[in-house]
Amino acid sequence: MESAARGKCVASVLLPVLLAGCAGAVNDAHTAQARSVASAANTRAAPIPAATMFKDRTAYFAQRFDTDALSEDTKDAVIGANLPPVSFGRIVVHTRDQIMIGNQTAPSTFTTDITYESAGHGLVRRMQSVQSNGFEIETRFDLQYRGYVPFLTQEVPDNAVVLPPVMESRKVIHFDAATEGHSNFSYLYGASGRPTSQSPSQFVCDSGRTYGAAQINPAISGEALELDCQAINGNGVTFSKMTFAYLKAYGIALPLHIRNTSGGFDSTITGFTVQ
Repeated sequence: MESAARGKCVASVLLPVLLAGCAGAVNDAHTAQARSVASAANTRAAPIPAATMFKDRTAYFAQRFDTDALSEDTKDAVIGANLPPVSFGRIVVHTRDQIMIGNQTAPSTFTTDITYESAGHGLVRRMQSVQSNGFEIETRFDLQYRGYVPFLTQEVPDNAVVLPPVMESRKVIHFDAATEGHSNFSYLYGASGRPTSQSPSQFVCDSGRTYGAAQINPAISGEALELDCQAINGNGVTFSKMTFAYLKAYGIALPLHIRNTSGGFDSTITGFTVQ
């Protein structure tokens, strides 16, 4: 029970744009229709046992989080943008994270092991294992543009019996691929087997200072560009603010700070290996 509760608390802070954007983003006028469609979809789709993933995380990760897993509209937008791939094959990152939940007087400490893999077209697969006191509490999978713009996300607590739905970008409305200056990613989203949102959400970023990436961890080469990003739901409400370090030598962004209504997240990079 304690492990499950901690996992739920971590997820409430670390929820990516696609997941957190769900709250209140489907218009009231479509609620009845959405429930009807979701009910029908859930009836048709048999739940996938979580044991399928736990048995071989690496295979599950490779098979279900690549370009072919994207919706046709999103896939066409990504491939049509003709984006260059990231400049690495695989990176492993270890972090120590301080997380404040709600009215906590002191932060909780978690450790994570994160694997990034090139998925082509500027996309990366991201697999993260979160531990508390040496025990795994959650596994998270992502397909992202250069580590910060979300396309697919799934979070699986360690006690899951069936796999939760994958949150996915269904249609890209606008996509600025440049990391320098101001960028905007606008999209419609949905959970697998459920309706698509009726109003677009946004992920907006502005670049800031440039500094030596070794300040984050001595093993990281080159320069880091600070990215300050906001997640905005379909009602135009900013529900999460994030700071990333975009590593120019590798073409990937690492999350360092998150602030939202659930709490705060601050990450320290304790290990960085390019494989």
